[in-house]
Amino acid sequence: MYEAFIDLDELIVRCRDKQARKFIKEAVACYRAGAYRSCIVAIWKAVVLDFLHKLRELELLGDKEASKLLEQFEKLSSEKKVKELWQFESDIPKKALKPFELISNVEMSDIERLFEDRSRCAHPSMTSLEEPFEATAELARYHLRSAITHLLERPPVQGRAARERIFQDIKSEYFPTDSELAIKYFQKSPLARARLALIKDVVLGLTISLLTENLPEDEKERQFSAIHAISSMYPEQTREILNDKLSDIILNRVVDSNWDKVIVYLENVKVWDSLSEACQLKTKMFLDKLDRFEIHLNHEKRLSHKSIIILLKSIRIDFLREDVVKKLQFSLRHLLSLKEFCKDTLLDEIISPLLEERIPEATFDELLLMIQEEKKL
Repeated sequence: MYEAFIDLDELIVRCRDKQARKFIKEAVACYRAGAYRSCIVAIWKAVVLDFLHKLRELELLGDKEASKLLEQFEKLSSEKKVKELWQFESDIPKKALKPFELISNVEMSDIERLFEDRSRCAHPSMTSLEEPFEATAELARYHLRSAITHLLERPPVQGRAARERIFQDIKSEYFPTDSELAIKYFQKSPLARARLALIKDVVLGLTISLLTENLPEDEKERQFSAIHAISSMYPEQTREILNDKLSDIILNRVVDSNWDKVIVYLENVKVWDSLSEACQLKTKMFLDKLDRFEIHLNHEKRLSHKSIIILLKSIRIDFLREDVVKKLQFSLRHLLSLKEFCKDTLLDEIISPLLEERIPEATFDELLLMIQEEKKL
């Protein structure tokens, strides 16, 4: 995933299982010594051990299919059924794909090719005696990298099970609302060294939830914390996913009554530069029609608390900043009410000049005093 070249020593460190790591060390040593056939055989041994280790981890999580497969392997091993054990090994790529979703279809093809080449390297009967199979340095390194990046570096939970576990974690009230802590949490979860498909499912799932659901404030904070953490762990992938899908989600999934959630999302995730022209136009129209007022003393109409929050967030979105300035061409009272409420430096820099244009001789404190005196009358 976006990695041009990985050092051999780093490949060793990436292996999760200690037993599998020993064989990867052996494979790397064989590679450096030019023993490429031995290298490929050791890589396959590491794959088998890693697969069995993942089955044990899944068994502890209550996976009945993993428990059943482990029992089958242990029975074949104890009875020394060589033919059946060979079949068990040859089925590992397919089993890793379904039912466990540890790898993708493309990755399964790479692991199957590793098994085939391992057979050519370890069994002379699988090749021509006149032209024995010659493994190359390129082939050995390809298998070494594929085995680790596809399988050995990843936790046992991927696919649907991983998605369910991640969303369940985020729903917990104990999930961190600080994105730095969320990163540490995810580094020990299925999102560590995750496939692009899993990253995409989680990012889009969180995005749809934040844009369409009426979430409690604490859950909203947890979801924003999660999406910030993922974008820090996988910045290029997250940006690519949102560039491709965000505009369609907003236009097709967000109803008019939820459009304020678009502003909140864009201000938090800061991906507005990827929005389509149609999406930006509709967001501008929402802001233009933001006329939610509350009735105050003396039947005065002032901006509602919710509208002020939307303006405070909109001012931080580049393509909306000019529209916010236009929106602030209110009466003097509206500007004062907004300034009383505002603690946002950027918005204050816009309001203060507008106030000075209206009453250049008066200071803000004097203006507030004038308003307070009027309310007493």
